[in-house]
Amino acid sequence: MDVQSQGIDWGMVCQGASAIATMLAVMVALWQPWYANKKKLKVKFVENTIYIPSDGRGMMVRNQYSAINIANVGNRKVYIQRVGIQGLRGKEFHVQPSEPLGSTIRFPYELDVEQSLSFPLEKKVVFKNIYEELKRTKKISKNRRLTFFVLDSVGKKHFCKTEKPLKWYLKEYKITD
Repeated sequence: MDVQSQGIDWGMVCQGASAIATMLAVMVALWQPWYANKKKLKVKFVENTIYIPSDGRGMMVRNQYSAINIANVGNRKVYIQRVGIQGLRGKEFHVQPSEPLGSTIRFPYELDVEQSLSFPLEKKVVFKNIYEELKRTKKISKNRRLTFFVLDSVGKKHFCKTEKPLKWYLKEYKITD
């Protein structure tokens, strides 16, 4: 029996390329609505923040505040439900913002596209409260960096960490019993 070699069937090659192009078009069509409704927050812990009164009155105290800066870098409005600290084994601690200039941050807070929020934290108050929770619940580790989270309206958490462990902050601000 003699086998003859045949040339390339260009019709089959075109059908294969057409099938691949159709599959890619379906993937893009499924990806576009997901991307168009993307929510994304950028969260950053700032160790030293200075708040200056806009009317020029009042005293400016250096190194009194830290801040959690939250920016909406997605392409959709985001509603922030709360800000907190993630403890050990999933334990959460709610954090209240300080009010250095008398303006209150009320939740849920709406962040429009490309809008940001600075969430002020008075260092001595916040770290003292964290220390009290540490003593009471043992659900925060002194040897780890603090993990702050921002919870949005769909229940997604966005995280950021401090650069130093909790024990450094407790020592720096002389927080003990």
